Amino acid sequence: MWKSNGLMTLVTDFGTVDGYVGAMKGVVLSHAPTAAIHDITHAIPAQDVGAAAWCLGNAVPWFPEGTLHVAVVDPGVGTDRVILAAEYRGQVILAPDNGMISFLCEPGKGGVRALKPDVRASGTVSTTFHGRDMFAYAAGLLLSGRSELLELSDPVESWVDIAHPPILREEGKLTGAVVHIDRFGNAITNILSRDLPGNETRGMVVSCGTVELRAILPSYGHAEDGDTLALSNSSGRLEIAVREGSAADVHRIRIGDPVTVRFI
Repeated sequence: MWKSNGLMTLVTDFGTVDGYVGAMKGVVLSHAPTAAIHDITHAIPAQDVGAAAWCLGNAVPWFPEGTLHVAVVDPGVGTDRVILAAEYRGQVILAPDNGMISFLCEPGKGGVRALKPDVRASGTVSTTFHGRDMFAYAAGLLLSGRSELLELSDPVESWVDIAHPPILREEGKLTGAVVHIDRFGNAITNILSRDLPGNETRGMVVSCGTVELRAILPSYGHAEDGDTLALSNSSGRLEIAVREGSAADVHRIRIGDPVTVRFI
């Protein structure tokens, strides 16, 4: 059973100008004054659920057991979409059921619950700010120890999963896809480094659109300025980058574009 360690993080697309993040923190601290709230980011592009899912997938694994993560990128706010409470390695993520947990939780593996509809602040609940009136309220109850996760939620059998093309394995070849473009314009794929044979850097051809690269380099610094390269990134995924530039801009790479690795 999940037990809070007093730490909470926030991921939103709210920015830091309008006071929305501050309102959420105020609600949490009203219930749990000693909670330690850490901002992962509030710069997710507006309504970009995929970017939020990627952000969570990269950040959550590095936090200790007992951490509560509250993630609000919620184009469906005010509708009948549910709020999920997903367990991941002894942590809990509160997020809308819109695909945000896709890089952390696999369908059919369990560990995902939904907040009960009556878990909300007393009085009128804003149809445009569930982050304050529902997410933050539930977080405050959990962090204060006044309520247990099992009291506030019910198990669910399915949830929204962002559908990325599966990796196709053929003799001498892997085919995947670009799943994220980061702020540097690096094209990150769903091909994991462990899918590639050994630690070889040669003997592979990486193709994406008009790009064809005949080596997987150890780091950005192993390429010349302006050169395109493939490498294994810090998330353990195959990435296509341009040294001191943007692969997405230079090569017009977009999320969903197919990526092929041939072994020669």
